[in-house]
Amino acid sequence: MNKHGVVSETVAIAMAEAIRKKWNSTYSISTTGYLGPSGGDAFAKVGTVWIAVSTPEKTVTKSFYLENHRERNKERTAQAALDLLRRLF
Repeated sequence: MNKHGVVSETVAIAMAEAIRKKWNSTYSISTTGYLGPSGGDAFAKVGTVWIAVSTPEKTVTKSFYLENHRERNKERTAQAALDLLRRLF
C-alpha cells in the first residue's frame, strides 16, 4: 500500500535528487502538484504543491496550498521554486 501520493515531499525529493545526479549538475529543482481545476487524491487536495531543491550537500523542500486557479498556480509555483533556490545562498 502506498504511504504517499505522487504529490508529496517524498516524490519531490526523489525527483530533484535524480535530476541532479543524472545530469551531474550542482543544483536541481523539482515540483509536483495538483494545480487545478481537477485532480487531487487521498493524500493531497487540488492546490497542493511540493517543491524540492537539491544540492550536493542537502535537499530542501517546501509545500504550499494554492487556490484552484491553474495558470496562477503555475506562475506561483515557478516563482516559489526559484525563490527557494535563491534562499539557499
